[in-house]
Amino acid sequence: DAERLRSFRRLWASVVVYERLIAPTARGRRRLARVRPALRWIYRGEFPIRRYDILADIARVTERAHPVPISPTVHPDGRVSVAGRGLYVRTDFWNRVTSGGSYGHTCYVAKELAATAVSLTCLLPHRYELLDALGVDQVVLDPPTRHEGEDSI
Repeated sequence: DAERLRSFRRLWASVVVYERLIAPTARGRRRLARVRPALRWIYRGEFPIRRYDILADIARVTERAHPVPISPTVHPDGRVSVAGRGLYVRTDFWNRVTSGGSYGHTCYVAKELAATAVSLTCLLPHRYELLDALGVDQVVLDPPTRHEGEDSI
């Protein structure tokens, strides 16, 4: 049948054009798009993080988040505690405090939180000596490679 042969030839020609022209061009464009991030990683030691990737991750985490019931225990001395572990996070890398109101506030809030849980771990941008003296566990986070302003959070 002549119509089927013409249809087959058009299909075959389309496949050949795709395989020999369109697909290699698309592969080349994808490879070129990876060159700039690769060079950034090689020379600056950082991966590009796109804003929409961050927003998508935040949206995904927010959708999965749900409240967990807390059953506090009231002790005879009036102290309240929670059966579980606590986490205190402070990531203001641009602000290194060693004394003063913010320093004391951070340390004593962490101390009080530690008193209400089985254990408390603080994730902090630098070591707080007062927390060591108070016996509160802390982990010092690595700072971002570039931390100009609040965008590094």
